Amino acid sequence: MDLRDFIGICEKEGQLKRITTEVDWDLELSHVSKVVEGRGGPALLFEKVRGYASPVLTGAFATPRRLGLLLGKDTHLSMVELTQEWMKLASQKLVQPKEQKDGPIFENILVGDDVNI
Repeated sequence: MDLRDFIGICEKEGQLKRITTEVDWDLELSHVSKVVEGRGGPALLFEKVRGYASPVLTGAFATPRRLGLLLGKDTHLSMVELTQEWMKLASQKLVQPKEQKDGPIFENILVGDDVNI
């Protein structure tokens, strides 16, 4: 599962709210995220962040239900049980990477003078 898949699953399950209004990355985005997370609300996908072209996802793993969705486990497990499941998955044999010639990961490529580090 990649991030796009996870966002789609969260949206389907009512665990994601898309924020289409432009927000400021400095304090506004984090404050809204913290308030929503504190109330047990959905993950937030800020689609328009002032000064940036990329959207920002917050609260993705803030609840046991969303963590269960990510891990493909029962969404009624406790955070402790889900953490144990996560550790089991992480300690299994590592998956070897596969080199790709194209795909979504190559959407944003900067070369030459466009690179700014």
